[in-house]
Amino acid sequence: GNTPKLPAYVCLSIASVSTLICLTGWVNAANPIVKEVELRAKAQVKKPQTITIALLSDIHLGRIIDAARLDQMVRLIEPYEPDMVLFAGDVIDDHVGLDKNAMQKSISRLKPPLGIWGAPGNHEYIAGPIDESLNILEESGIKILKDSWATPGNKLLLVGRDDFSGKRVTQKQRAELNEILATIPEKKRKLPLIVMDHQPHYLEQAGQAGAILQVSGHTHNGQLWPINYIIDAIYEHPHGHLQKDNTHYLISVGAGTWGAPVRTNTRPEIVLIKLTLEPENN
Repeated sequence: GNTPKLPAYVCLSIASVSTLICLTGWVNAANPIVKEVELRAKAQVKKPQTITIALLSDIHLGRIIDAARLDQMVRLIEPYEPDMVLFAGDVIDDHVGLDKNAMQKSISRLKPPLGIWGAPGNHEYIAGPIDESLNILEESGIKILKDSWATPGNKLLLVGRDDFSGKRVTQKQRAELNEILATIPEKKRKLPLIVMDHQPHYLEQAGQAGAILQVSGHTHNGQLWPINYIIDAIYEHPHGHLQKDNTHYLISVGAGTWGAPVRTNTRPEIVLIKLTLEPENN
């Protein structure tokens, strides 16, 4: 039998709409926004204090996303003068095409008093040897916490977890959050706890550990419609803010893109968190 043929104008219309969606998604992907979020949490502090944190995740620097994009993000952050900058994984997509000098030059313009910190994502493992990926980030000015902790300014306890999927590469299970906390001196354990964990699996662990905030990325909220519906099915909370008791969770949709530099269902974002710590007895 004869196969019915679509009229030329229908084919042209479909092609035009597809091109327009891709073009719009490309422009969208290239223009991250700053999303401001205000959070309050009880902590062992004598008086209320507000800490401003700039959160970036999923930049995917490499062949497709170049260092100029990172510079654009730094320019967006600078006017806010955050107290601390957190890179929650997948800063690097591949080691090819990385301009390490440009990365270092951009990041050095940020001078947050509580430092610039990061945790590994799955793409730091995929990009090449994990130690090489983390060295690149360290040399760029990002202090990496991989199943380890720090006390920025002696005001916070910051824990960075190894990536959830690192085991596929290393054959070694990452440390449990309570195992990391068990290595921390009692006095420092009293500081307000913030957790960086690239993939937002098992959110309850941060709550059980008494964290006031966990920051994650990874999901991109699917990046392209209709993948977001799959992401919704996989994760308890795939993007945005969630509060459970005294624990806040912030899952960023990411500042860059993976694969094709196109986003059709969310704006790429830098999350500016204004975290107010309040005395527990109030």
